Amino acid sequence: MAGGGRRGRRPQLGALAPPRRRLRPVDKTWPLWTLALLFSGSCGSSVDCSEEPDRCLLEAIRAETTVEKVEELAGDIQDPLIRGLAVSEWVELHAGELTNEEALRLCEHLSGVDRGMCMRPYTTPHLRAQ
Repeated sequence: MAGGGRRGRRPQLGALAPPRRRLRPVDKTWPLWTLALLFSGSCGSSVDCSEEPDRCLLEAIRAETTVEKVEELAGDIQDPLIRGLAVSEWVELHAGELTNEEALRLCEHLSGVDRGMCMRPYTTPHLRAQ
């Protein structure tokens, strides 16, 4: 070979890295989904409702179908993390069935960033699920 040089240049490390993407609201709720896995009872043990009433209420909310009953049960949950998990999970699961008013009433049970993330699709028209 004449010139003894390289045939091509090595690609830059940045060229090999995947493009950065913005986090979607679902990506930001990973702590709640982590709690869902922890409290899902995957180890096969049943929940003792006398010792862990919040976990019993979480399971009751998961099985519930009416907004009014979910609001009532969420108000009884003392632990804000479990309450946040229960309400946000239920709102996400029933998003297509809820009116804006119902969803906003449920989101009021959450606090801080969780409340904002829950309310955002219902207060911003272009984010509303079709």
